[in-house]
Amino acid sequence: RIRNWNATRFRLTMPSIFSDDIRTHEIWATKEVELDLAAYRPMLEAFLSIDPYGGRAMATEMKKIEGLPVHTERRVSGSKWKAVERVMSIERKDVPAGHYDVPAGFTEKAFDPLAEMKKKVAEALGKVRLPEVGDPKSKAPGNKR
Repeated sequence: RIRNWNATRFRLTMPSIFSDDIRTHEIWATKEVELDLAAYRPMLEAFLSIDPYGGRAMATEMKKIEGLPVHTERRVSGSKWKAVERVMSIERKDVPAGHYDVPAGFTEKAFDPLAEMKKKVAEALGKVRLPEVGDPKSKAPGNKR
């Protein structure tokens, strides 16, 4: 039992992509909360998938969990690190009119979180003179010295 909800414990274990450590997720989920799983699961999958440390695999595993996670503990083997997430309360409210309206002057842009980094790398490479084969000052492979 987690807070006021009967909950089922699920345990996910995944290898770390950077070491031999194992990541463990203990998740308690309840079916006692009214939840539109058809809307919730794609949103959760999109959120988890942006994590470069195994998020896509985690998203796949989370599809197996029935109900809403109300308590989660994450650990990494070989570490004292532990993260805990708890749902403290759930309430249903009406959304005020206009709450989700698009703001005036909004311009839609393609989502590319790496765009700025790509731009900076391209600019930096444009300032670097790469050695060419045949350049007498170059130590590039293929040059005769």
